[in-house]
Amino acid sequence: MVAMVGANLEEVRALAAAFDRSAAQLNQTSAKVRNGIQISAWVGPFAVRFRHTWDSEHSVKLRQAANALTAQAKQLRAEADQQERASRAVTGATGVRTGGTTAPRTGTDTRSLLGTSPNPDGGDGDGVRIQKVRGADGVVRVIVHIRGTEFFGDAQGKHSVGENVLAAMGQDNATQTMIEEKLERAGVGRDDHVLFVGYSQGGLHAQNLARSGNYGDAVVITRGSPEVAGGMGPYDVLRFEVEGDIVVERLAAFDAANGLVRAVGGGGSGTDLVVRGGAGAEPRSWVDHVGFLGREASIHMGASVAFYQQLADDFDRSTSPEARLLQDRIKPFLDAQVLEDSDPE
Repeated sequence: MVAMVGANLEEVRALAAAFDRSAAQLNQTSAKVRNGIQISAWVGPFAVRFRHTWDSEHSVKLRQAANALTAQAKQLRAEADQQERASRAVTGATGVRTGGTTAPRTGTDTRSLLGTSPNPDGGDGDGVRIQKVRGADGVVRVIVHIRGTEFFGDAQGKHSVGENVLAAMGQDNATQTMIEEKLERAGVGRDDHVLFVGYSQGGLHAQNLARSGNYGDAVVITRGSPEVAGGMGPYDVLRFEVEGDIVVERLAAFDAANGLVRAVGGGGSGTDLVVRGGAGAEPRSWVDHVGFLGREASIHMGASVAFYQQLADDFDRSTSPEARLLQDRIKPFLDAQVLEDSDPE
């Protein structure tokens, strides 16, 4: 490994981040072109030749360039880390917080973002957790966790079942207003890199907040949550779903319409990836015994975080173009130093 004598570590890590972004853009462009040239309306010998050339030559070169950028970014970070360790050894720096405790970090994989319960909240009761984190590239980003439905609402009347329809239709509602106000107090806005993670109703709020355009080029992860009316446009979303869940099977009123819009080339060019699996047939609660709809409602309420985390592991192992693009989008939020946490565990 080549030593970087006197190198500015933030600049080196910023360069690594730029390489990662460029790699992600190349992969995204390749996926978009690949999908675009498959339209049935484009026929004839030229179309056939171009599709063949794209698959055998052009896309290969783009993938090789993206892989080279990713590898160089990894090398730059490793060299920056090596120099930082050497500097600490010389100066005696410990890399700990005031008071002697090691600064916490986010997890190293997608499953770590899914929390420890269907309603991740560190304890202040508003169902929203905001974390500001610094990645290996030195860039500060924001992770926002949003809980699901509380049937009669929480102590402040938020997250009630009645807000599901408003959120699904993209209409203003009290819970989303509360989240926007909390983000504003935290200083989160258009210039930030934001990852929204939402369960059930929280996934609806996450989608609406991201596509509002008020939080930069936001990315979304949902669990057990349907699509919002009108789709996500240019914003990227990763959806984890359980087969038989009443919300994603019967209450996802806008999924088909949004899919039709995407099929004809409308609705933006964001990546919308669904990772789905079955959670087993065992009863989960008393609701499970109230007919087939009770069974489906029980799946929604009882599907364990562990199962969703298995789906997250499947996603992390996937090599599809859509998965790779989303992996690149999520990666900067992983193994990052936590600078601020509205609800520390």
